[in-house]
Amino acid sequence: MESLRPQGRLTDHIGLGVVSARFNRDLLEEVLNRSGRREKRVRRLPAHVM
Repeated sequence: MESLRPQGRLTDHIGLGVVSARFNRDLLEEVLNRSGRREKRVRRLPAHVM
């Protein structure tokens, strides 16, 4: 039986524009903080502005 688990990363299957259009920024920030998946580089502008 085939696994129902998707292969690869979420962004291989769905665009981030779709995610950000569906979920508000506060929720996305909370998920990123809890998962430890923040951007690694410090930039002049925050990631949500780009």
